[in-house]
Amino acid sequence: MKKSLLLASALLTATSAFAATDAAKYEKFTEGEKSYTFTNRWLTCLNQNPAVWENTPLLKSNDGATCRTACIYNDMIIIGNSAKGSLLKFDLASGEYLGAVQLTVNGENLSGTLCANQVGVDDYNNLYVASFASDLLKNAQTLYTVDLATGVMTPQGVIDIQASENLTAASYRVDYFNVIGDITGKENIGQYVAVPATAGLAAIRFTKAKGTDTWVGAFEGDPVWYIDSDAPIETYPAGITDWGTAPVAKFVKDEEFTGETFYIDGFTSCPSLYNMSGAMIGGFNQIVKEEQPDVIIPAVGTNGVAELSIKSDNFVVYSLNQYVNPNPCMAQIGYFGEGFEYSEMKGLWSFPEGGMGLLSDGGVRIHGLDTRKYTDKNGKEGVYITTFKCCNGLGVYVLAEEGFEDPNGAVEGIEIDDVDAAPVYYNLQGVQVANPENGLYIVKRGNKVTKEVIRK
Repeated sequence: MKKSLLLASALLTATSAFAATDAAKYEKFTEGEKSYTFTNRWLTCLNQNPAVWENTPLLKSNDGATCRTACIYNDMIIIGNSAKGSLLKFDLASGEYLGAVQLTVNGENLSGTLCANQVGVDDYNNLYVASFASDLLKNAQTLYTVDLATGVMTPQGVIDIQASENLTAASYRVDYFNVIGDITGKENIGQYVAVPATAGLAAIRFTKAKGTDTWVGAFEGDPVWYIDSDAPIETYPAGITDWGTAPVAKFVKDEEFTGETFYIDGFTSCPSLYNMSGAMIGGFNQIVKEEQPDVIIPAVGTNGVAELSIKSDNFVVYSLNQYVNPNPCMAQIGYFGEGFEYSEMKGLWSFPEGGMGLLSDGGVRIHGLDTRKYTDKNGKEGVYITTFKCCNGLGVYVLAEEGFEDPNGAVEGIEIDDVDAAPVYYNLQGVQVANPENGLYIVKRGNKVTKEVIRK
């Protein structure tokens, strides 16, 4: 049987079988005695395997623009379909599509405008979901936990800002929010943060005490802080007057879940760290390009940020751009070491190489970046990082100590020769083929996937 390799760099697969990798070689990073590797577990996207991506449930039936937020839950990636009120499930290690779960409230299918717009997981492994809030001055936002086996949603209290003394805007729209601690209040305190769209430079903070059911304002008892023109809030770039459409906020976690520090990442600004009084205490305003040439300053008009740590070292992953060059739907890893100063941050890997795509979803959506840490049997740590941009792509990367044995069986930082591994053939629909005839096939050898032409 004669075979010729074709387009080895354009790896292709189908989610019914396995997902391709991005075919990039990400160099090891070494700092002193510490070495870290960064690898792609799998990637399905418009730029690199469009035939597969266009056949995923994330794009079928024109759902692309309504699938917005993603999170890691147990061994799955969960994505909310905000139009259909359902959750899509993907295997975290392989990318295999595992089906959809219809959400229900009081026995009725969840419905309404952007009804499953935000999905997330708190620190007690509670999967939560909420609709976007068109205006918190008119209607409170109800938070729910979800039983993924049944789709049943259980209310966990409401976010209601109408009693605030700091209301100065005409409306308070919230698309995305973040929760740390325990959203149920059963095991620990819960914390909620959001920043409203085009409502000036406001932020919304609530807390739920352990053993209670009620969310209360967390800015000295008020749910809203607002910095007026007499004491303007610092932003990057400077002079921003509101956060733009559908901004995001994300807590910096601490052991006690105090929520005293959080990121604000608007569609008019870059990710910046703020404290409870509204002071900007860190961010890209501190970057000196001449001294930090590898740090890419993100474009305004995109948002998505998450922090992670491995042992005593701190990292951040953030979105670089939306649907335009350079860096289309890409993210970068920043390294702080044991500190947390942006003036000391090093820019490491930008991923995926070539970007995920340039297809606008018709709006300004969140870049879904989520993390989950694992510790192997030898005590080495690795972090799974999801990257999701609606209409453009979904994938998983692993940042780890060199030699980390991840849950998928691979060892980070060790080169594996797959040339002699037994080939497994799939057709372009992802169905395994025992005896391939002439044609184009997807071929898996060990942990490598290629697209090959078979000629007998």
